Amino acid sequence: MATARVGVTRLVHYHHDYRRVFWGDIFPMKEGDINLVAPRQNVFIGWHRHQHQDDSIFVISGVLRVRVFETTPAIDGVEWILANIKGQLPILIPRNRWHGYEALTDDTMVLQFNGPGKWDGSDEERLEVAEMPWDRQ
Repeated sequence: MATARVGVTRLVHYHHDYRRVFWGDIFPMKEGDINLVAPRQNVFIGWHRHQHQDDSIFVISGVLRVRVFETTPAIDGVEWILANIKGQLPILIPRNRWHGYEALTDDTMVLQFNGPGKWDGSDEERLEVAEMPWDRQ
């Protein structure tokens, strides 16, 4: 009787810290990345923007608060409260928009698509929370 061989050919990018648990590029695709994120409840995941990619965010479970702005939240900011609701569509965060989010419940899971290219960090800019406080309205 022959024994079947099982091998691992590809590992996802895994990262965890005080902000989140992250599984990156979970499906092999030529264009873009699909990531699974479990953000920690009430912990802000910082301001950043991309020059060449768009982000789409879909809430699988829980509740997520997302803020997006072009120059400052007080002037041109938008806030969404997203929950896992039947028929919900993902939100699109266009390139060049500052964005950040926080989980409002401890069971929040987010599916995120970045594209059109693979994320490598080279097009990402970041702002410190002190530069633009999360709770600023």
